[in-house]
Amino acid sequence: MPVKSYLAFSHEGRYPHMIARLEQCDGVSVYPAENRNVAVVVTSSDDESSEQRVKSALEAIVDIHCLTLVFGYADPAPFAV
Repeated sequence: MPVKSYLAFSHEGRYPHMIARLEQCDGVSVYPAENRNVAVVVTSSDDESSEQRVKSALEAIVDIHCLTLVFGYADPAPFAV
């Protein structure tokens, strides 16, 4: 299960819109900062196709000025014996 976290920065004056759009995305948890116009965005998905849907949904949000990956984890493939 891939889990990724990002810092999301909005275009000037678009922070509330960015948060609202992020909160509508499936597979996305949003943690808005209380004193800055930045949010922590955490994504998790069950498989590669779900991950691609989440990625496409994030890329479609025009209110995001910059989305920076700060952490990524995927379960390692089991070793064949």
